[in-house]
Amino acid sequence: MEPDNACQMAYALVREGDRFFRERDMGRARQSWEEAARLLLPMIDGPAAPLPSLCYESASVSQWRLAVLAERAGDDRSAAGLYRKALEIDEKGLPPSRNTVYFARSAGRNYLTTGDYENALGFAQRALALRRTLEPDSLGVSRELNDVGRAHLARGEYDAALEAFHEALRICLMLDPDGDDAAASLNNLGQAYWKRGDPAQGLKYHLRALYIDEERDPRSAETATSLNNVGLMYKMLRDLPTAMSYYKRAFEIDHGQDPDSLATARDFQNIAKVQAAYAEIFAAAGERSAAAEARTAEYDFMQHALAIAERRAPGSPVYADVLRGMGDVVSAQGDPAQADDYYRRADEITIRNPGQQNG
Repeated sequence: MEPDNACQMAYALVREGDRFFRERDMGRARQSWEEAARLLLPMIDGPAAPLPSLCYESASVSQWRLAVLAERAGDDRSAAGLYRKALEIDEKGLPPSRNTVYFARSAGRNYLTTGDYENALGFAQRALALRRTLEPDSLGVSRELNDVGRAHLARGEYDAALEAFHEALRICLMLDPDGDDAAASLNNLGQAYWKRGDPAQGLKYHLRALYIDEERDPRSAETATSLNNVGLMYKMLRDLPTAMSYYKRAFEIDHGQDPDSLATARDFQNIAKVQAAYAEIFAAAGERSAAAEARTAEYDFMQHALAIAERRAPGSPVYADVLRGMGDVVSAQGDPAQADDYYRRADEITIRNPGQQNG
């Protein structure tokens, strides 16, 4: 088939797939996008002369759309590869654009969730370089810097992460000091500081993020996330009553919006961890009955979290994290065999973060 004809046919297939997607017919949408890719990828990957721009546009969009389907199915590894291919096509035949940045960023974020931190960092840095070329000193640059920082953080490179997050915050404070990008940068700084071993400094940044989020919308998902972050800092500082109060406020927001959401599962898990901390304190003080009661409460909350994760995101990194949490719970209750089974199931889904240990 002549390239011009193939381009026109692929473009029509992509548009057809978009229509099926809007109609929620995912099966036919996938078929259309895959057929468009089959028409164009051999020409783009082959030694042929440069093709019309419509060929590159249609091919990259077909990979983009398929990546979205992979994300919706929880297949982050496939999504990363598809976004990577979309970026490769875009860079081969088209001038840099916001789409190019989006493909690099999305590839990096999906690699991050799969535990491939080297590729996560590489694609985040490519997105940052592209964004700086297209939109220097914009809020978009701050978002790419936050992605770079998160990849460094996952690799245990705390100083590099802090540098990226501080630069992101500088841009946010200059352009939109009370916006959600500023709150995100503050939360990332808080996380980097406590992971480096300074939860008191982390608390300062998380409280600043919470102030912004509550001013914007006290019942938002972002506010719930910041409440959880503050609760974690107080837990690490061993102020368990205050930690529990922040966790419960987050739970009220998330449970009120959707009692069966992954955010609600996260809240159950956080509350369970406070119960575990209480159990350790009671046990150390010789208060066996109180310790046993706290362990029972910990188990009950984790069971709620596990049930939601199994329904909403089986096979996902979130589910793996909850499985490891259940492993910790039953290990503390003296059942190492069952704990190992939870850990094994989690390890089959996703590798552990650097320094993370079972039990």
